[in-house]
Amino acid sequence: MEPNVQSDRLEFQYKCQSGVDINTLLTSQFHYAAILTEIKNFKYPDIDLKIKVQGFRSGSLGIEQWIDIIAVAGQLIFSDGDYIGNIFKIFKEYLDIRKLLKGEKPTTINNIDNSVHLTYNVSGQNNLLVVSDEAFALYQKNFLINKATMKNAEALINDDEIDGIRVIRTSDNSELLSMDRSEFRVIALRNPYLDIDTNVKKVENAILVIKKLDVNPQKHSKWCFILDGKPINATIEDEAFLRKVAAGIKFGNGDRLKANLTIYQKLDPETGDYNDDRFVVDKVSDIIYRDVQTRMFDDQEKK
Repeated sequence: MEPNVQSDRLEFQYKCQSGVDINTLLTSQFHYAAILTEIKNFKYPDIDLKIKVQGFRSGSLGIEQWIDIIAVAGQLIFSDGDYIGNIFKIFKEYLDIRKLLKGEKPTTINNIDNSVHLTYNVSGQNNLLVVSDEAFALYQKNFLINKATMKNAEALINDDEIDGIRVIRTSDNSELLSMDRSEFRVIALRNPYLDIDTNVKKVENAILVIKKLDVNPQKHSKWCFILDGKPINATIEDEAFLRKVAAGIKFGNGDRLKANLTIYQKLDPETGDYNDDRFVVDKVSDIIYRDVQTRMFDDQEKK
């Protein structure tokens, strides 16, 4: 084996008395692979992950898999141990979070070193779970893993033949992952951190290049700016600034506004990314002219 490849043989087991419905098998494996790939992208963005199916075992349906971790561009980067084991550790912790919270937010969150201590109050008693900050970050922010986990659990729920799943590392027969059927519905519950389709992003001291201004602006008039090289249309809700514009303060296209900006974003369900949808200038603090930077508001003007 080439030194820039780390491989391991796993067995993905479906606990069942007979075979697994082909639709369940394909759907489950598709989402399983998507989750592992997304965790890899988060934990190890500079490596590739490949999952190869080797064959099937008798009894409870067991799919033999080779998982390869490959250094990008042939770089020898394997220096901190068990990449595959670390990916599954995060995966297991992620599922443990879902099992503990049951579709709710934690009662308390304590960050200690590189771990997160979560408690959830059930019938007056706090249940404590300690996970890595990486697993909790994925739970809070990663829409793709959230969606794939829920879809995977739903597929397993809908197949009455399946009593549970396990992932075994065949080199030492260790269990990397395990879920009983009773846990499928808990895993499929909503994630309160991601059960929204909008996001708000605040940018302080944004530099907005004026492309087209409104010489007689109203509160909801839209101005055209360049922000980080991209054109945007934004409304200005700083009434004091608008009054100064109406009174004839001098500036023009190509000058810049230094301002606090709110960006309203909408979720793209296909990619899990939030895309910019609406821009609002909350407060303008300076005008930066093309040749000379000048403070717009002095102490007298603020009075």
